[in-house]
Amino acid sequence: MIVSVDKTNRSRLDVPTYTYIAPLNKITINFSGNNGQQVAATTFINTEEKRDIHPQVQSFIQQANLLGLTHAGMADQPTDISEFSDSKNNRVRFRSNELIIGFPRIERKAIASVILDYKLRLRWFDSRGWFGLYRVTEIPIERVFEQLARDKRVLYAEPNILDGADIFDVSDLEDDGVSPPQDVLWNHSVLNRKSGWSVSDGRGVIVAVVDAPIWLNHPGLSNALYTKNNDFHFGESPPEPQAHGTSVASILCDSTLVGGYTLGLCPAAKLLPVSIDTSANSSYAGRARAINFLAQVATNREAITKSGERLPVPRLVVNCSWQLQGAQDLTSVARAFTSLSQAGGICVCSAGNSDTDAPHYPSDYPSCISIAGLTKTLSKSKYSNYGKAISFSMPGGDGTPYDLNDIFAAQSVNRFDYCSGTSFASPHAAGMFAVHWSRNPNLTPSQLIEIIKTRFSLPLETTNPALVGQLGAGLICFAT
Repeated sequence: MIVSVDKTNRSRLDVPTYTYIAPLNKITINFSGNNGQQVAATTFINTEEKRDIHPQVQSFIQQANLLGLTHAGMADQPTDISEFSDSKNNRVRFRSNELIIGFPRIERKAIASVILDYKLRLRWFDSRGWFGLYRVTEIPIERVFEQLARDKRVLYAEPNILDGADIFDVSDLEDDGVSPPQDVLWNHSVLNRKSGWSVSDGRGVIVAVVDAPIWLNHPGLSNALYTKNNDFHFGESPPEPQAHGTSVASILCDSTLVGGYTLGLCPAAKLLPVSIDTSANSSYAGRARAINFLAQVATNREAITKSGERLPVPRLVVNCSWQLQGAQDLTSVARAFTSLSQAGGICVCSAGNSDTDAPHYPSDYPSCISIAGLTKTLSKSKYSNYGKAISFSMPGGDGTPYDLNDIFAAQSVNRFDYCSGTSFASPHAAGMFAVHWSRNPNLTPSQLIEIIKTRFSLPLETTNPALVGQLGAGLICFAT
């Protein structure tokens, strides 16, 4: 059993323990289409489970059948990743010979002595967040954790938890998307954009999108992009543009005209893409590094590109439309968000899509603003989380099948379509924070949050009588 170490005295529900289950195999499921297309789905199954009857495999096959694809076989590949069960019976995955170690301050001699004493191999060290990723070489990792709990040189230690996402990319089989509607979008109407919109909304505010890499050459984002290169990438794999981050950026700053308004809510803001690896088995520690980078940006009020260009950052709003799967409360990530908030950044996070009030991170961290999803009637979206941790609720759409009742946004260079989820409710809130901060540039983050709660939020009790007090302060509007 592995017991995490946390001596930070921060408020948390518990310090998790992890029990080994079995190693994981990578399962690739191949499909073929009528026109010769070849598509593959990928999942990870522990070696004690039977792949042919595994629920995720069956789900992929059912999805493929609906798309007219034919199952064309499966392949197994061993990995160096294992599955564990935490103290709440959540399944998590990590490499059983890696761990994250955080230090109270940077003292090179102390860090070097920890490496030598425990016979560790350093993979990387984040000097902004004072933590590093290490590989165990000789001592069993369970014993390393036991000894680190008593080691005064160490502030915390935790497994290198990996993202548990599965992959089934059918984008090549999809149509060419949809054309921009002629009418005003419902998600703009409910925000009362008609009464309070300006082309200068967002001016003087930098909006950072911490997400999968976006399509930097999307025409509607060209004027907003603060840098047109992947200068700020925190993934282990090379950045490849994806629809998710592009849609988030589109909701924020897209200059494409729809119904007489820009698709982006804060068209004059500058967009700072901070890309992370969101693929299966990517490390959450990389996301902590991205947030620590933004904390430094907020502190210094500038971002420095790879070429040395200094980009002024007078006001920083950060959008994070992702989760730590299995409700993992990771100290490395929590401390990064605390640093960002203390540096003056406003961090907005999606609340999750499990229709529950159970813990969800990073949105539940006190330093984050948690956003639930709403439909066009301002009722809670059927998938959206809720509860006392919610800060505000914003348009997120109905959910599948995606249609006019969902959120219209860019998905690639020239492709638009509808999407749904709290991932897309969150940038509505981040955009509104940028709008109101640009109109009130002298406010501190705490003052801005309070004014938005008291002057620009529409209560939701009437449309959600069973969820009073569980959808935050309400819907943030341009004007009320």
